[in-house]
Amino acid sequence: PAAARPRSVLRNDANTDRYAAVPTAPAFSVSPEPVIETVAHRTPGYLAWQQDHWMYHCADGCEFLGRAGHEELAAMPAEAAAAVAASVAEYGWDQDETDTFVKDLDADAVPTAYLFRCLHCRAYSAYCDAD
Repeated sequence: PAAARPRSVLRNDANTDRYAAVPTAPAFSVSPEPVIETVAHRTPGYLAWQQDHWMYHCADGCEFLGRAGHEELAAMPAEAAAAVAASVAEYGWDQDETDTFVKDLDADAVPTAYLFRCLHCRAYSAYCDAD
């Protein structure tokens, strides 16, 4: 079967001032609560330009690989760049706008990509943001 598309949704966890990403179907086929608990309370966060959120795949939280710009993506497997392109495509921009945004990605400035990898199937996922 094909791997589930990575999902991420923000939820304010009332017990902390940190936001936890809540996975949505079909990324989870089992109850995500233990995974959410781990990500929200026992996983170090990372700095993002806006609000950080976590990616999920194969019914688990993904491994955070770090920030990536166009230069870093060029040195990674094509699947990493494809995950970033898929994330940017969700903005609904035309191809020229999408290409320009991806070309302008910078690991140390804006816009930037946040890259993740599934702990189980090793699929890449990503999201991008800017200030």
